[in-house]
Amino acid sequence: MPAERAGYTVTVFLVDISPSMGATRTVRQAPGPNGEPRSVEMTNLQWALQFVKLKIQEMIFHGRKTEQCGVIVFGSEETDNIVNEKHGGYEHVSEYIPICTPNARTLAKLDELEPSETAGDAIDALIVGIETQDDYLERKRTWTRKIVIVTDGASPLEIEDWEATVKRMSSLSISLTVVGVDFDDDELQYHEEDKPAIKVQTKSALTSNILRLGDIEVREEEALEMSVRVAKVELKRRTEYVIDRAQTGSDGDDDNKSVTLADFDEDEERQGKDDRPMEKVEKEQLVRGYKYGSTYVPCPDGQFLKLHTRQGIDICGFFSKKNFNRSYPLSEVSYVFATPTSAPDQIAFSSVVQAMYEKGVLAIARMVRIDGAEPKMGVLSSVVWPKLDLLLWVQMPFADDIRHYTFPSLTTLTSRTGERITKHPYLPSEEQLATMDGFIDDMDLSDAGEKDEQGDRQPWFDPRLSYNPAIHRTKQALFHAAVVPDLATYPLPPPHPELTKYFEPPKRVLKRARQSLEACKEVFKVKEVPKKAPKARKDGHVHAADEDEDMILLDRKGPARKRPDAQISTPSLSGPSQVTKKRAAPNSDTETESEDEGLLLPKAVSKGGPSLPTPTASPEPELDPQRVPGRIIGNTFPLKDFRVNLSRGDVVTKAVEDMGTVIREIVRRPFAGRRKDEMIECLRALRSTCLKEDEIDAWNDILKGLKSDCSSETGNKAFWSELKKLGRSISLISTLEAEEVGAISQVPESVAEALDRSSHLTNPVSAARIFNFYLTARLRCDSILVAPY
Repeated sequence: MPAERAGYTVTVFLVDISPSMGATRTVRQAPGPNGEPRSVEMTNLQWALQFVKLKIQEMIFHGRKTEQCGVIVFGSEETDNIVNEKHGGYEHVSEYIPICTPNARTLAKLDELEPSETAGDAIDALIVGIETQDDYLERKRTWTRKIVIVTDGASPLEIEDWEATVKRMSSLSISLTVVGVDFDDDELQYHEEDKPAIKVQTKSALTSNILRLGDIEVREEEALEMSVRVAKVELKRRTEYVIDRAQTGSDGDDDNKSVTLADFDEDEERQGKDDRPMEKVEKEQLVRGYKYGSTYVPCPDGQFLKLHTRQGIDICGFFSKKNFNRSYPLSEVSYVFATPTSAPDQIAFSSVVQAMYEKGVLAIARMVRIDGAEPKMGVLSSVVWPKLDLLLWVQMPFADDIRHYTFPSLTTLTSRTGERITKHPYLPSEEQLATMDGFIDDMDLSDAGEKDEQGDRQPWFDPRLSYNPAIHRTKQALFHAAVVPDLATYPLPPPHPELTKYFEPPKRVLKRARQSLEACKEVFKVKEVPKKAPKARKDGHVHAADEDEDMILLDRKGPARKRPDAQISTPSLSGPSQVTKKRAAPNSDTETESEDEGLLLPKAVSKGGPSLPTPTASPEPELDPQRVPGRIIGNTFPLKDFRVNLSRGDVVTKAVEDMGTVIREIVRRPFAGRRKDEMIECLRALRSTCLKEDEIDAWNDILKGLKSDCSSETGNKAFWSELKKLGRSISLISTLEAEEVGAISQVPESVAEALDRSSHLTNPVSAARIFNFYLTARLRCDSILVAPY
């Protein structure tokens, strides 16, 4: 089947909500602010749902529309599934969340699940999940199918027709994962006490086979043949058990496999040669093909004869253990041991194992599990335990499946003439090698952990328990902010101790390696590299920019010049109409500079005059990453930027205009409620400035636009409600307020009050009508000519 693509996956979660999942447990949480231990009581269902939510969070984080999931619960009071609707039965199984692209509402709905009072059958849920998934993917046969069962295994199962279920899963290439609550785990040394009789650990099934050494048909007197048993070594996957995908040779799967192969070829050709003309092929015209090298060999049904094989494990030869490459094994390891009921077979088998063990050799073997099955080549390794001799079998690749790559030696250097070089900066000396060996030995972490019961120190670092803190912390922060209503009330919890326990190396190792570290510094002549000083400009000048000067004139200046040595920006002081010139300095590249650049120099400096000492380059002011080009107010610290610009006194109009735009943008953003108090403070400062600096019309326009934004269908109505509570202190500036400071406003007091207390003025036409009525009345009474609004 084709390789799994990113996305194009449907995962169905089967969640057990039977009464046994309502049992409570104590779960340790991250320590408190002062390091005090914390724990919380939760049900087995809540604990198990954390796995489901983490998997769904990863799908949301990827943001792929083709990565979808659904949730089916078993043990529910009601029954709602497609199998029950068509054929009946399969009760207490419900499709809780239909298959779709997950979002935040999916996580919220999972939190609503509660244990029921009815036991559910996991096999029924599995069959429903298979059919639901197949019905959804009827026209998407190339998508990857996954099913995850989350259960405590305490409910009875009906496994009468489990073979048919396995065959159905194999034909659809479904990957099954079982996440068990309180399942026994030898690796973590956990065994549930007083478990119910139904909840027992299942072992790998034993299969009978025949081990042959020599040719039984040609030289029967020189050959050995003995009965053996084969069992897979149990995979220690903690509480996660996976059924491998299997390919079947039934005729009913031919069409599906052909379609899959054709889709894979089409994707491969599209990636390799996009300009190749593509031709649509009907499903009936497809034939099965086998990949051979970089090509496919077509194989219509019945054309290739099937290889006649006989069950057995045939030993083909032996080779030394030292020639075994640990990267070659392809499959899981299987035990091979003699049949317990046959004493002659046990003696013969033990003799072969003991001989291989003493000689230090491995056997090349050809395994056929049943008559007519596909043969596999592998290696047999002898294992001698007290009172038990056995072989370990693992599948190996053929020579054509292995690619060999050669790389130049790191320890041997040769000159162009072919002579070997013995002394070179790239070749370490014996002293350096010995010093580094001592440093590595002192930094050994295998004995840096805590002491066990016998007083022996344990390893400090376990790669299986080491996680990427950046990825986990980023996802934790993103999804915590998405599900909590307010970060101030529900702040982000500290990272889990499992993420931070490897941040600091053990003090015992640091103390032990201190002396060898100093020796390495001395032998290798390690020195701190000084920071490279910025180079002076070739024209002999570097003009330092004033603090925040770039921020003020961002609307007037063009794109900053890129300099190889230092990013120094020299803003123009003249305005948008300033004409720039190109000046070529001797022995330097041509650069574009402003004519007003000379205003930053003293008058004594002129062309042909004595040059000043070259000053040290000043760093470029750190700009707000959220500041839109052309604005002098950023979205990160708008109030701070506003006050800085007001202190300069010559950009008040621009500062007011940008401040209003920034406030309206922030209020319309998601999670704007977290900056509510900040935005109200910004509006107070903006209104006060507009009243003092005669920018009253600008303030009134900003406030009207803000109300229009908040009152829209997707607006922030909660923010406008908070503003209405503040009353006239944050409303429109009326004529009365303007007259107090000697300014003019076109808004009467009645309109300013109406904007706060009424909601029908959301439409700007209503406010205009009231204002026109006011103007008409004033014209009639005072005969004063008023400019139209």
